[in-house]
Amino acid sequence: MAVSSTSSTSSGIGNTSLRGFGGMASGLDRDSLIEAMTQRTNTKITEQRQEITRTTWKQEAYREITDQVLDLEDNFLTFTGNSNIKDADLYEKSVVTTEGSSDSTKYISASGISDMTAHVAIAGVKQLATSATLVSATKGEAKPIQTRISADAAIATSNLSGKSLDLKHSSGRVIQIAFPVNYIETAADPENEGSTMTIDYNADLSTQEAKEEFIREINLGLKQRKVTTGTDGDYIQLKLDGDNIKLTSELGTDLSDYTVSASSTAASALGYAVDFRADNFTISTNDGDTNAYRSTQSTSMADFLKNNSMTVTYGSTTAELNLVNDKALEKAGLTMADITTGNLDGMDKESDEYKEALAQKTENLRKVVQQTMDSQFGSRKVKVEVKDGALAFNSYDETTVTLHSDDSTIRDNFGIDKNASNRVNTSLSLFANREKLGLGDYETEEELNEALKDLNINGTKIEGITASTSVNVLLKKINNSDAGVKASYLSNSGRFVLMATETGSGREIDLGAENSIAQKIFGTKNSFGYEDGSSQDGQDAQLTYIYGGSVKETITSSTNTFNIDGLEVKVSGTFGYEKDADGNLTDKLDTSQQVSFSAKADVEGVTERVKKFIESYNKIAENVYKQITTRPDKSYMPLTDEQKAEMKDKEIENWENKAKEGLLYGESSVRSLSDSLQSVISRLISGGVSYDDMKEIGITMSDDTFDGGQIKFDEDKFKAAMEKNPDKVSKVIAGDGDNVKGLAKLVEDTLTPYATRYATRNGNSYGRLVEEAGSEKLPLTIRNNQSFTTLKTQNSLLETLKTQLSTEQQRLINKYTALETAISKMNSQSSYLSGIFG
Repeated sequence: MAVSSTSSTSSGIGNTSLRGFGGMASGLDRDSLIEAMTQRTNTKITEQRQEITRTTWKQEAYREITDQVLDLEDNFLTFTGNSNIKDADLYEKSVVTTEGSSDSTKYISASGISDMTAHVAIAGVKQLATSATLVSATKGEAKPIQTRISADAAIATSNLSGKSLDLKHSSGRVIQIAFPVNYIETAADPENEGSTMTIDYNADLSTQEAKEEFIREINLGLKQRKVTTGTDGDYIQLKLDGDNIKLTSELGTDLSDYTVSASSTAASALGYAVDFRADNFTISTNDGDTNAYRSTQSTSMADFLKNNSMTVTYGSTTAELNLVNDKALEKAGLTMADITTGNLDGMDKESDEYKEALAQKTENLRKVVQQTMDSQFGSRKVKVEVKDGALAFNSYDETTVTLHSDDSTIRDNFGIDKNASNRVNTSLSLFANREKLGLGDYETEEELNEALKDLNINGTKIEGITASTSVNVLLKKINNSDAGVKASYLSNSGRFVLMATETGSGREIDLGAENSIAQKIFGTKNSFGYEDGSSQDGQDAQLTYIYGGSVKETITSSTNTFNIDGLEVKVSGTFGYEKDADGNLTDKLDTSQQVSFSAKADVEGVTERVKKFIESYNKIAENVYKQITTRPDKSYMPLTDEQKAEMKDKEIENWENKAKEGLLYGESSVRSLSDSLQSVISRLISGGVSYDDMKEIGITMSDDTFDGGQIKFDEDKFKAAMEKNPDKVSKVIAGDGDNVKGLAKLVEDTLTPYATRYATRNGNSYGRLVEEAGSEKLPLTIRNNQSFTTLKTQNSLLETLKTQLSTEQQRLINKYTALETAISKMNSQSSYLSGIFG
């Protein structure tokens, strides 16, 4: 690898970009002469850049060691670390196993450390802890879901939804703008924030507010799909211009260089037949205009029902159904012609004959849809009837029926709300549901708003509830309140359920006075004053255990967790108590169902932790020792840009690796750390830990005197010691309190003076290595360290040298310019005299 001397000067052009065309009169190479005359300053600049690079590398070398130390501290030497080895409890018999009949042990799990584990047995669990619950009365009589589905219903579908525009730039770049079907609601609508919202392309845009909301929805969809002009953050957006919607971009990019291809599906849907400029693209919100935003197509209701599906739920059964299908037509003995109005077009729509024929076709449509329901749910389950000339859906047996579609176009054409239900529609407001919720006495929103101000559960006011609040949001606000209950709606049975968030006796669900609004919505009495719901108080869990084979104790807990002499026992079912002839539990215990415990240390888990700890420690020792014993090769200095330009990437990598060697050679803080690491084992022994004990558990001093003080670990011996004598392992690793420091504490004390997250442990210092170079793991130290200060000084000197070079060059340029001017003037005079004297 041929590299020019790193002490040679860098080109002046490389350092300050000399420009000019000197020498036209004098014939001198101005730039070469200036470079030669400023070579000394150029050399200083190059050397200063190399020093900055070396300081940066040195800082990185310090930080590499520092970060290794901090990682070891985080993982192994803090009680919150994932692999903490300091806690003596880790080496105790903490893995508890249940023993006994599987019919009983399946309900018991235990953990913790107790000297009495082997002497405790669970005789039986009589009852589990439960939450207080309240099931409301059935909310409202099941009323038909009225739709606008009829034989002559006009259907309009948007050709714009889901279509796209292809914007072509003159450079050939293409932006595809797909008109989104939906978007994720943002904080602009707190009640629906985070929900997937469908854009209603058939919305009535007769008001300015409706137009702005329509644009907002589409623009959110375009942003969330990251449709940009190519510049980050410059989203393609729509804007209102009177009754028209135009293309624009968030940062105002000129779109005149873009054309919209006529092949774009959205363009053809709006009637554009040729390529046109993007800034001329216009959608009208006036249906009478040529390019109306709806660009709708018409079809019959029967065809729409056959080609689009609806989610129908009966009780707990849900199905995605095309309400009109060939199978249903066949079973009803009808054809599509029997349920469409095409053959009635010539009739007088005001005549009785037309009205009778239309009524028959709607009845035929009902029969087909009824066949679809019967085939899916069984006969006499979902009831389809004709009400007010259109289909209505209900159940024969008061079971909840819901109709739903994520597509707003389908909902609009069917004439239903989101999650339309014959009972409570949780997507609609409290006012819209007031009859079904038992709030029919409130005839206006103002009256209901006033009543809702007193909505309290367990004495806690539920804030932010108005008549326009949806049932779903009401439940969410209750669940997020401090009322101590969770609320839900059981759509299958049409009931609300309130459940206390905490188990145990003494928990109640208080809805206030008998006629309070909370009682009206969630109470157990129906509108006739009869108990139709139910309530149940919480209860404590009850467990009986036998201590030492003879002492029997019965204890209770508000949760299903018990603490027995340091042993944490969790129960999930009842067992152990005999039943009487009527099947009721007695106080008599069945000893055959008794559950006992055995415990052992977590051999595999502890071994893996200690093994990884020693591996991490050894990597630090190895790295530190290598840094202090590797002498730097001063012939390998940081490369200049000119030198890198002459080399291959691999050559540069190899060179810089060599140049980085020995950066910390002779650094006192690193040498001191290495000395401390090499004496860890000897200090552990002098501190009271027996070397024989260490050998027995597989931890010994390395016999390699040139490895920086690494520790040898025998995994098999360690596991054997954990099986037979975990107390000895605990003493060596975790110590025994104030008398003997274990290996973990000694390593922590050794490393803390050099790097630690806890400055309070080290005289308010993060350690000597951190003071030298800082660490990104300790943000406060990034700009507060010796390396940062040195780099700041070095960079300041570099700027001074660059300014000095520029000044020298400009002074010389001015001199050579004056010389050129003088020579040029002399040449002119010479030519003039030659002309006179011939």
